[in-house]
Amino acid sequence: MKMPMPKASVYDREYDYLPWGDLMQKVLNLIIEHAPPNGLVADLMCGPGWLISNLADKREDLTIHGVDINHEYVRYANQRLKDKGGNVFVLRDDIHKWIPCRRYDVVVCTGGLHYLKISGQSNLVNKIAQKIVISEGLVIFADPAISAYQDEKTRRKRVTELGAAYICEAIDRNAPKDVLEATVDILKTDLLGFKFKRKLFAMKDMYEHHFGSVEAIKVWPEYKTACGDYIFVCQKTQGL
Repeated sequence: MKMPMPKASVYDREYDYLPWGDLMQKVLNLIIEHAPPNGLVADLMCGPGWLISNLADKREDLTIHGVDINHEYVRYANQRLKDKGGNVFVLRDDIHKWIPCRRYDVVVCTGGLHYLKISGQSNLVNKIAQKIVISEGLVIFADPAISAYQDEKTRRKRVTELGAAYICEAIDRNAPKDVLEATVDILKTDLLGFKFKRKLFAMKDMYEHHFGSVEAIKVWPEYKTACGDYIFVCQKTQGL
């Protein structure tokens, strides 16, 4: 069974109806604030290019490169970026095989790691730290975390907890049918093991293994629970 992926236009509209859109706005603001003048930014597993497009509008001085493996998303992204200038574009490549021409001042990966198996997640984080970001650069990861679990049965319960919360949030925000269907697919693919969402402390441990400074920022939900959407701001040296 092939993992269902939303159409690029639906993926884009999810930001209007899911809390992930709030997270992406915070990531955008972090890059706007901390990217150096005329800096080089990489958005890995960038999807349809929402972040790149909005960043290019706010920071015209930046060179921004995206990388994604999905044909439709890359076409959609480059179509929306065609008027942003020659320094802003998306490449189609396998993130594990992609070799950058130079290192980047800022590297961001939002909502992408959990599509990779656990070993692949660790390998990509290591690649970013060792080969993609400059030594004094900034790396921003963002991914959902699930509550602690001990076995496959409790893992399924934890992803159901998170997925149901997403669906309720989409309903509260009056999401249209196609966005609701995509939100249901999030739960379905998690439940069937197509994605690899992790416990919060496991994610933080992975980042701390490769970076000297890791700040975890919980964006959603506001009530006390380990599951939810997180931003991880990472540097090889101590914080911003």
